[in-house]
Amino acid sequence: MENYTLITGGFGFVGYNLVNKLSKLGKKIIVVDNLYNTCVKEISEDVLFFELDLSKKASLIVLDPFKIDLIFHLAAQSSNATSFNDPIEDLNYNQIATYNLLEYASNKKITRFIYTSSMSVYGNIDNHPTTESIEKKPDSFYAIHKLVGEYYCDVFRSYMGVNFTIFRLFSVYGHGQNIKNLDQGLLSIYIGYILNGKELIVKGSGERERDIIHVEDVTDVLIKSINNKKTFNQIYNLGFGKTLKIKTIINLLLKVFDKVDFPVKYEKGTKGDPLKTQADITKLKKDLDWTPKISPIDGVTSTAIEHKKS
Repeated sequence: MENYTLITGGFGFVGYNLVNKLSKLGKKIIVVDNLYNTCVKEISEDVLFFELDLSKKASLIVLDPFKIDLIFHLAAQSSNATSFNDPIEDLNYNQIATYNLLEYASNKKITRFIYTSSMSVYGNIDNHPTTESIEKKPDSFYAIHKLVGEYYCDVFRSYMGVNFTIFRLFSVYGHGQNIKNLDQGLLSIYIGYILNGKELIVKGSGERERDIIHVEDVTDVLIKSINNKKTFNQIYNLGFGKTLKIKTIINLLLKVFDKVDFPVKYEKGTKGDPLKTQADITKLKKDLDWTPKISPIDGVTSTAIEHKKS
């Protein structure tokens, strides 16, 4: 029986890019997704797909016939602001789903578990660039639930032998994000407004700074970590390591779309939205012998150009 890689959230932005890369490498893949936030219309016929709600433990039974040796757990509700709308739903999608999947891994003797957490676990802090060891101050339901997911990983490592690697994703961007969802994703929100011809609503100051990282760099790291034992049972920041101001990002987008006079309105910021994010990626660069390839300015420009063409 062939071994499968299970990717949860495989119809999401990062997940879909990861599925495509691993498929090209000849991996046998099972995708699980609840189709909550996706614009994916097709997937390789070689990939098995199950529409599941991971917060319901019984739903995982459909995976029993398959030999799985690796889980990428990317499925999540990934917006700080949205988590305030329905904290229980966020609890289910982020915390309960992660527990259920780790328990399934333990029961099925699946010993490799790669989990995408979030920079949000740090909260609104003043220490930049931020190292993995700094005190966590989560200030949204989303951040709390992602951090608890990290703790679950460590418990299942200690007592059930599940080797984890945790990546705290900073702001991931690139072509293929769901631009119809104006509550999630930094570039995708702004591009969505521009393509709709609507006034661009910015929630928070244009002086805010963001560490943004292209999805190509993110998926490269995820794949490089699979068999790298240095990364086993470790937590890493996954960002570019430098920042751009929000107003700089917006100006870059408007320049590419030839809309320098496009109306932009700055409103009050959202709950759980920090003033600045910047990853210290020293540990990740050392353990994986990796550096990000796509600079934020080049990445923002190329992403906008792709959307302009489509």
